[in-house]
Amino acid sequence: MKNNLASEKKSLRELQLQMQEQEPAEPAVDLDSLSKKERRKYERQQERETFKELSFFRKIQYILNYYGIKIGVGLVAVGAVIFLIRQVYIITCPVALDIVFVNTNVSSDYQEIVENLWRSTYDVPDRALFEFAEIEDFDVNATASYTELSYYNLLMADITGNTTQIIVCDKSIVDYYVEENPYMVELYYNLPPDLFEAFKEKDRLYWYEDGPIEDSKYYAIDISGMKITEILGMDCEDPYIFIPCTLDEENLQIAYNFLYMILDLEDAQ
Repeated sequence: MKNNLASEKKSLRELQLQMQEQEPAEPAVDLDSLSKKERRKYERQQERETFKELSFFRKIQYILNYYGIKIGVGLVAVGAVIFLIRQVYIITCPVALDIVFVNTNVSSDYQEIVENLWRSTYDVPDRALFEFAEIEDFDVNATASYTELSYYNLLMADITGNTTQIIVCDKSIVDYYVEENPYMVELYYNLPPDLFEAFKEKDRLYWYEDGPIEDSKYYAIDISGMKITEILGMDCEDPYIFIPCTLDEENLQIAYNFLYMILDLEDAQ
């Protein structure tokens, strides 16, 4: 029985070999004799025939192996173009307001609140940008630590960058930077007279006795208990506002408009 089975298998193998020998072999193609165009056509045809014989998963693997680098380069190029377009868009968009909050613990939706207030008060282009930054738990007198030093550098960049119009902070920040003049706008000589008098009548001006100018010693505005702090959900005992003194005329006017908006909120109560 075993001998018969073995002999049948042997006969089957011999038959298969005979059939293969009888199959006409495809004539070999001399690639050197083909033109460049014909050679590319032949190679593409061979690739298509090879691809058709592959299973589905082998086809996926083939595509990734053959075109992976090209696909990767294409994706990187598309990403770079999108990034450049976005950067150009940001650069060309006007900035309606750039404001930094330091140690004030404002509500999570403060950005939306400020933007809505600003748009309802002033005429702002739809594509105008609003820039916000928040620094919390900053001990300005402990800049020896890495964390505090990074906070200090961030705030200094905002103060000296000629872009941030308003700094909202606690009294410790004001006390520190008032001695670092000329970082803070002196209010008596720089605020519009009606704006200065309005805050002076409300006893809101921060007075620094040792200011560098003899008859000019006002550098920040106390906003504690004012409507703006309630709207922003501000959890700060002594919040103040000061204006960086590196601003140009356009940004200074934006800062003044923010202070006018605060007064309007008070008058509306």
